[in-house]
Amino acid sequence: MVVVAAATVITAAPSHAAPPLGGGLAFSFGDNGAGQLGDNSTTQSLVPVEVTVTDPGPLAGKTITDVSASPTQTGGIYSACAVADGAAYCWGSNTSGQLGDNTNTNSTVPVAVDTSGVLNGLTVTQVSVGGNFACAIAYDFVVTDAKAYCWGDNSSGKLGNNNPDVNSSVPVAVDVSGVLSGLTVTDVSAGTSLACVVASGAAYCWGNNGTTTVGALGTGVSASTLASSPVPVAVSTSGVLSGKTVTDVAAGGGTSGAAHVCAVADDAAYCWGAGGAGRLGYNSTTGTTEPVAVYTAGVLTNVAIAAISVGGNFSCALSEVGVTYCWGNQGDGQLGNGTSSDNSLVPVATTIPSIAIGQPVTSLTLGQKSACQVVDAVAYCWGDNSSGQLGNGTTTDASVPTAVDTTGILGTAPVLKLGVGGKSAVGITSQAPVAPVTPTGSAPSGSTITVTWADPGSAVTGYQVQIATASASGPFTTISSGGCATATTSVSTPVSCVASGLTASTPYYFRVRAINASGSGQYSAASSAVSTLANQATLAISSGASKTYGTDLALTTSGGSGSGAVSYAVTTAGDGGCSISSAVLSSSGNAGTSCGVTATKASDSTYGQAVSAEQTVTVVKADQATLSISSSATKAFGTDLTLTATGGSSGGVVTYAVSSAGDAGCSITGDQLSTTGNVGTTCAVTATMAGNTNYNTVDST
Repeated sequence: MVVVAAATVITAAPSHAAPPLGGGLAFSFGDNGAGQLGDNSTTQSLVPVEVTVTDPGPLAGKTITDVSASPTQTGGIYSACAVADGAAYCWGSNTSGQLGDNTNTNSTVPVAVDTSGVLNGLTVTQVSVGGNFACAIAYDFVVTDAKAYCWGDNSSGKLGNNNPDVNSSVPVAVDVSGVLSGLTVTDVSAGTSLACVVASGAAYCWGNNGTTTVGALGTGVSASTLASSPVPVAVSTSGVLSGKTVTDVAAGGGTSGAAHVCAVADDAAYCWGAGGAGRLGYNSTTGTTEPVAVYTAGVLTNVAIAAISVGGNFSCALSEVGVTYCWGNQGDGQLGNGTSSDNSLVPVATTIPSIAIGQPVTSLTLGQKSACQVVDAVAYCWGDNSSGQLGNGTTTDASVPTAVDTTGILGTAPVLKLGVGGKSAVGITSQAPVAPVTPTGSAPSGSTITVTWADPGSAVTGYQVQIATASASGPFTTISSGGCATATTSVSTPVSCVASGLTASTPYYFRVRAINASGSGQYSAASSAVSTLANQATLAISSGASKTYGTDLALTTSGGSGSGAVSYAVTTAGDGGCSISSAVLSSSGNAGTSCGVTATKASDSTYGQAVSAEQTVTVVKADQATLSISSSATKAFGTDLTLTATGGSSGGVVTYAVSSAGDAGCSITGDQLSTTGNVGTTCAVTATMAGNTNYNTVDST
C-alpha cells in the first residue's frame, strides 16, 4: 500500500508497503526471548539496538525498505522480517518455519527467505508478519504483475495455498485459481490467525473466520457456517463497500476467536469481525460478519482517511492530513488520548506531542496492545510497555505518544517507519540527513533575525526552518515567506538565512532540518531565545519638501528613538539629479524637478532600525541677485538719458518704467528717459529683469 496524502507518504501496519525511499539503519527494541530484535542476542532492550547487518550477514550493504513484527504476545514465538533490495529477510522464532529459510531453527540475526522456489526471479516489495507466519508481495517484472506469498504456520489455512494445516518453511503462492484470478495484489496484511490482501481495488481474506457469531473474513458468513478458508475469499461488497475502491487493509492481532479486520475505501474506514471493546469503531461491541462503517459523527466528521492499522483489540486510522484517530480497548492506554480506562466505541483523537504540534504523522503501526507513529522523522510510541516495546528506556505504560529513546544508536537519524509486534518493535531510519547542530539567532532588528546553522552533510539539497514564540518546546510553524522560506542549498558551513516580518520586542526560537534526495531529516534542537528589538518612534524628515535652485538643503529629521546614527539616501532619483553628502542634499536639476529622500536611524542595543517615509523634495525657483539702476541720477535739460542696470541673475531682458511721475514729465522709450520739465524737476525710475526656468523676476531697489 502506498497512500499519498498532503504531500506526505503515509504507511500503515500490519499492512506494510515499501516506502518510495530507501531506509538506512534497522533497529529494534523490547522483548528478545526468541531473538526477534535481530541483534545476535536474546537480551531484552528497553531502547533501540541495531539489527545485525554486518558482513558476512545477508543484509550487509543492502537498503532496507520495509519492516514488520509478529503481533502475538504469548507463547514466546516471536519473529520479525524486513525487505531489502527486493528480497525478504527474517529473524527470531522459527518453530513453524516462519523465517522462510527452509529450516525450523531460530535465528538471532537476519536470515534470507528462500528464493529457490516460488520467489525465484521475483522482487519482494512488502512483508507482513502474522502469528507464526508471514506473507509478502512479490512483483514479476516479466509479466508486470504482483502476487501474494506466505510461509510458516498453516493452521486454519492462513497461508492461503489450499493446503490447510500443513506448515511450510519456504514461501508458497497464495491461491489464485479462485477470486484472485487475474488480479494484481497491492497490499498484504498478516494477522494472528488470518491474512488479507487488496487486489484490484477490493479486499480478500483467508484463514480463521473467528467465533461462531462473527466472521473475520468479512464474507457475510459467520464462523458457525464457515470456520476458516484455506484460499482467499472476497470481502462482502453488498453492503457499505458497495461501489467503493479499497486502498488499504489491516488484519488484527487478536486471538483466533477475537480477530477483526479494517480497511480504507474511498477515504473512509470500515471494519468487521470481533467487536469486543468497540474495536470496530461503529459505536457497538457487537461483532459482524461483513464490513460496517466506522463512526463519523464525532472526530471523524469530514475527515478523509488515508491508512489504517489494527492491533489486538483496538484500531487506529491516519487521516490524509496526518492526524491519528483510535478506538477500542484502552486498558493499557493504547488509544493514546491520555487515559488508560474507558474503552471507546467510536474514534478519539490521539494526543499530539507538544514538540510535534502542527506536524503530520507519516507512518502508523499497531501491535497487540501498543502503537507507534512517526512525526517529523521522530518515532513516538504508546500503550503497553511491559517488555519495553515503547523503546523509551522504561517498562511503564504510556497513554500518550512518547518519544523513542534517541540517546543511543538512533541519535538524530530520521526514522522512516516502524513495525510493532506483540512485545517488540522493529524500525528503519531514512537515508535522509541527520539533524543539524542547534541553530543560533543573531543580528536582531525590530522585524528580522539572522538564523545560522552548520551543514550536516549527506548531500543536502535544502533546509526547512521553523519558528516559535511560546517556548523552545513550540509549537513551531514552518517559515513560508522571506529568506528562510527558501534557505540556501549551499553545503558551505555555516548556512544562514534572515527571518523577516517578525514582531518587535518578541522572543523567537528556531529549529532547522535538512533535506536530501531521500527525504527530510529530523529537526535540530531549538535555538536559545533571541528577541527582536523595540520599534523606534516614527522617524520623519523635517527639513521640508523643497530646496531652492542653486543651493544645497541641510537634511534634518524628527522622531526616532535611541542612540543610532541617522543617514540619508536618495531612494527615488526622479529628474532632480540629486545627491547627498554628509546630510546635505544637492541637485543638478532645474526648478520643478524632484527626487525622493529617505532617512534611516540605525539600531542600537534597545531599538531596531527605523526608516522614514520617503520625502519628495522639489527644486523651486531662486530669487535673483539684487538689481540696481547704474545710469546717472541726473540728466541734462533738453537731452535724453540712456538707462542701464547692474545685478540680477537670470540674464533676462531688462525693462524700465517710471515708478513715480514727479514733476519732470518723464517718459521712457526702450532704455531712453525723456523729460518735459524744467531744470530741478524729478521723477523715479525702476528697472525689472525678467525671470526664467530657475529664477524669479526681480525689480531694482
